[in-house]
Amino acid sequence: MQMRTTTKYRAVLWDYLEGQPGGGGPDSTLSYDALSKTGWFPSKQNALIAANELNKFGDLYVRIEEVLCGMRLVVCGPSGIAKSIIMKLLTLLGVDPKRVRKPRTGEDPNMCMDPDAFNNLKAQLELRPGGPIYKTEDLSVYRDWAIFRIRQKDWQALPLEGAFKDAYSDVRVEVFAPVLVDLLIHHAQLRDAFSLEPENVLVILLNPTGTSYRDMTAPTEELRTATRQSIRDRLQVQWTNSGKEGEVQISKEQELDISNRVGRHLDEELVAWRQFWDICTVAECKAWSHFEAQCILDSSGRERLAMKRDLLQAVGEQAPAFLDAVRSAFKPDSQILEESRSMNK
Repeated sequence: MQMRTTTKYRAVLWDYLEGQPGGGGPDSTLSYDALSKTGWFPSKQNALIAANELNKFGDLYVRIEEVLCGMRLVVCGPSGIAKSIIMKLLTLLGVDPKRVRKPRTGEDPNMCMDPDAFNNLKAQLELRPGGPIYKTEDLSVYRDWAIFRIRQKDWQALPLEGAFKDAYSDVRVEVFAPVLVDLLIHHAQLRDAFSLEPENVLVILLNPTGTSYRDMTAPTEELRTATRQSIRDRLQVQWTNSGKEGEVQISKEQELDISNRVGRHLDEELVAWRQFWDICTVAECKAWSHFEAQCILDSSGRERLAMKRDLLQAVGEQAPAFLDAVRSAFKPDSQILEESRSMNK
């Protein structure tokens, strides 16, 4: 997939000529995060001018980073595989749909929409002259809202505003994969609502198995087993953190949810994950081992740093045109470590 040529530039001041991403080089004492950097500029010339101001003594090596504008970063994978943890490592503004339900215990109320408020919104949108820009049985897109149903039952409402409308802003997009595929396929028709050009979309697929999703016609037993175990491990951590002892007691409702997530839900999502390769750029992290339960239990932050390292390695190998943008979207290592320690005090 070829990306657009619209770019932005910044200068990084390296303390060693042969510096490599992730550090200043073999003889350097500085990490990449610690290197001096200019802001972003529309041209290389402007970035060089700013670099010369920083490099007044001329004792550092100037390298220009070039980033294609308007990256839409998507992270997908089965339940319990730490997608929510990754989102917290990023500095990008998020495009997050509101779940139509009362907030669950510990859930951010801003991520939910009261069912009555949703029904009122839906009724108002349906009364608009001209109707939606795009509509299917489970998806309606207007200029300021997209409302859709996932898994034939749960409604979500996505406000279309801010950075998602700006073709030059980098954002992370957290939308149910089958719905996102539909939006990508019809992106040209939907430009009045948001900017989602396929050539600027990077999908990172987290895969706990050694077999590429692209080669699966259906979820393998290895994938189902890994997903089931990761969900159970997450429930166990939540059980222990709530002050309870022993093995987690899983209710019938939770058992049904697990069965659905490793069954028909996984079947549906795998179809969408495979479609991404035909639509946009994909970096797949096979044999992914950084599960949510492990990250919650790790108070040192090392698991999160290893996660960041493996993600950047996969992007560098499979989607190098996105590497600078993704790398700059992550929080610095020092901040990740500090936040990890603070969460576990």
